[in-house]
Amino acid sequence: MTRILLLGNSHAAALRPALRLLSEGQADLSCRFWGLPGATFAKVVQDRDGHLRLPAGNRFAQRKSLQWQVSPELDPRPFDHILLVGLRFHHRALVQQLSRLWAWEWGPMP
Repeated sequence: MTRILLLGNSHAAALRPALRLLSEGQADLSCRFWGLPGATFAKVVQDRDGHLRLPAGNRFAQRKSLQWQVSPELDPRPFDHILLVGLRFHHRALVQQLSRLWAWEWGPMP
């Protein structure tokens, strides 16, 4: 089973229909989205356990997570591939945080 996480802001959210189509009829593929609007995504907290959590007390983030059907917490470790999509949400900081969870492989797409 290959598990793909689409992680990002509204740019990533726009790809959700494609993500659903990609995984339909593919028993060996699981696709999931997790994200928030750009400026709010930048406030997401990553705990020591690696879980990403909505910013505490942020009503806008809570409202958007319900609207976008995003859980308040996400453990990114079980995913085989994480696609970071969008602007204005501090990719570099997120990559640094996620890199503490496992070694990264960088290179050309096969």
